[in-house]
Amino acid sequence: MRKIIEAYRAVYRAWMRAPQKLRYLLVGGWNYVFANILLYSLLLYLLGGARAQTALFLAFLLSTLHSFMTHKTFVFGTRGRHAREYVRCVAAWSAGYLLNIPLLWALMHVANPYLAQYIASAAVIAVTYFLLKHFAFGRGHVQ
Repeated sequence: MRKIIEAYRAVYRAWMRAPQKLRYLLVGGWNYVFANILLYSLLLYLLGGARAQTALFLAFLLSTLHSFMTHKTFVFGTRGRHAREYVRCVAAWSAGYLLNIPLLWALMHVANPYLAQYIASAAVIAVTYFLLKHFAFGRGHVQ
């Protein structure tokens, strides 16, 4: 068991030496797949295609804890301050969500609800990175 823990720590240290923006894109890519493709698509399927906004809202709620832990651990590497950082992350993601709403609405006029959401999500990535880096995780993050 000790060797497994040591191997994990070595892999984690190597991971954290990668540039932060690369880590953000990779972790964000996983979170995008998890929240916006798997959860959103499943919920849209279960609720019906006309309920895209409801599926988006539920996927957002279900994915926040998962996204918080992966960003905290694998992107910014902060320790402690879980409650404070979580609340700030939710605020940052809420801003992204509020940006996503009109984008999804506008894009659904030219694309199906699946493709519309995928495109809208891509537009929110840069804004969310800035908010997470400077607001949610602020000081003490790993560069």
